[in-house]
Amino acid sequence: MKDDMRWRPAALAFAVAGSLVLAACGGSEDSDSGGDGDGGGESQDGALTTRWEGEPAAYDDSGLVTMALWATDTTVTEITNDTVRSIDAASGETRWELTPPSGAGEVCAIAPELNDQGVGALVYSVGDSDTCTLLSVVDTTAATGEPLFTQDVTPEDGLSSFVGVSVTGDTVTVTPGGTDLFRYSVAGDELPAPEMPDAAECQDRVNWTVGGDYLVGDVQCDIMTEVYQLTAFDAAEGTELWTLPERPEEWDGVAEIVPGDLLTVRTSTVEDRLLTFDEAGEVLSEVLEVQDGSEVELTLYGPNYSTIRGSLLHAAGGLGDSSERVGIDLNTGAVAWQQTFPESTTIGGDAERTMVVYQDEEYVLRAASLSPEDGAPTELGALPDFEGEPYTSPEALVARGDTLYVLFMLSDTVTGETTATTAAYQLSE
Repeated sequence: MKDDMRWRPAALAFAVAGSLVLAACGGSEDSDSGGDGDGGGESQDGALTTRWEGEPAAYDDSGLVTMALWATDTTVTEITNDTVRSIDAASGETRWELTPPSGAGEVCAIAPELNDQGVGALVYSVGDSDTCTLLSVVDTTAATGEPLFTQDVTPEDGLSSFVGVSVTGDTVTVTPGGTDLFRYSVAGDELPAPEMPDAAECQDRVNWTVGGDYLVGDVQCDIMTEVYQLTAFDAAEGTELWTLPERPEEWDGVAEIVPGDLLTVRTSTVEDRLLTFDEAGEVLSEVLEVQDGSEVELTLYGPNYSTIRGSLLHAAGGLGDSSERVGIDLNTGAVAWQQTFPESTTIGGDAERTMVVYQDEEYVLRAASLSPEDGAPTELGALPDFEGEPYTSPEALVARGDTLYVLFMLSDTVTGETTATTAAYQLSE
């Protein structure tokens, strides 16, 4: 029996980014995002053709709710809070399950993307604690589930917050919050921290944040002057991109980086703001909590709730339960468009296409691509029900060529048992 309790969105733990209230003002900017939305690959009833449904895995939803997908041409990696599985992209068969580090609890931070060789990284909590510091680096195309290497990245003070992890080129970077920075080659060799220009005397006080292709250092060398220096680096090479000798004090540091082509950061202020920089370090846009005009509440919950394509930020309205989708031009900070869906949406796609899975008025899950110009959805098809029609919550999605992969949380309506599974659907060319 279908009912509106089929939907239960989840947020990536340790990546929660607070709320922003934005104006629904005009202005539009083309971006590299898209989606042709031809809607092919459907069965006779309008549903997408299921290529395969993976094996359900036991899932404990009493702790962190962390779900993500990585994809290559040959493999799909399914990540939940307590299990990481490699799946054959052609058949849907489980290839292996990742061996977690010794003493690991739940997955608490995930690199947003694989590198070109299919290497990814994730961080586990230490046992049942809130400390998110056990790094595991994995080749998702390998024949076994043994990680390339694992490493304890616990900061000197033992605490971790807003943990960032990234694999770019042949470099793995982890920022567990504060002044600690860990950089490794994909082979596990330790790499040095980049040097802050003109700040050698206070290198040990730099606050580091990594996200996607960027690494940012923020430091106050002279506590008497309250002058802060902000430097952006290429995360893979560790080379300086630009430096602001005196960044505005009201930014109050960098809480996290939203991965994308442009460097976009969320500041640490009580009133959240997003800042987007050009290649020279000039601020392209500053999105504050409140702008003039009608208000739209915007929440960034990580890659399953927001994504950047080109210079356009696609984000969820409300607190993750709202049906609003908002497109923001990061060149100007203006709200380019708003779209309303019947129910909450999970967002994903690939480098060029932005897609959502949402629930319609009849409680049917549907997939659509979003236009970069106005956010208008182009229907791709309905997602067929699972056998037994459990409560079904799509938690992550990724597209690869003509295939859409969706990771679901399934709850049995009789036993209450919760499982996780990934399904693959045929898309049009």
